[in-house]
Formats: sequence, C-alpha cells, structure tokens
Amino acid sequence: SVNGWLAAGSLQELSDMAPFVEDYARKIGAKTATINGRRGWERSMMRDRGYRVKNVVLVKDLEAQDG
Repeated sequence: SVNGWLAAGSLQELSDMAPFVEDYARKIGAKTATINGRRGWERSMMRDRGYRVKNVVLVKDLEAQDG
C-alpha cells in the first residue's frame, strides 16, 4: 500500500496529484492507496476517484481529566 499521511492543503492539488501517485504505486507493486486526512476529502472529489472511508481514528486529549 502507498499512504498519503496527513493529507492537507488544496483539495484540487491533492486530486490532481492522485493519478501520478497511484501510477507510481502500481509500478512498485502496491495493491492499495490510502489517504489520512480530513473527513471532507471523502465527501468531495476523492470519492469520485474511487476512495472510500475504511476506518475511523478515535483521539483523546490526555490533558483532559476523565469525569
């Protein structure tokens, strides 16, 4: 798998870059591509490129005290 970790910035730039990254990933034998970023990536044009939500990451602020 090839992973776009913490994808951020311009949605259009990410979408434009995706075909090149996907082609490179295929050339090195990757079977999947993943993107870690905002939920909004999935709701926008990345869904049209064939990406889907696979899992959810839960986060806890450790500075907060449990009730």
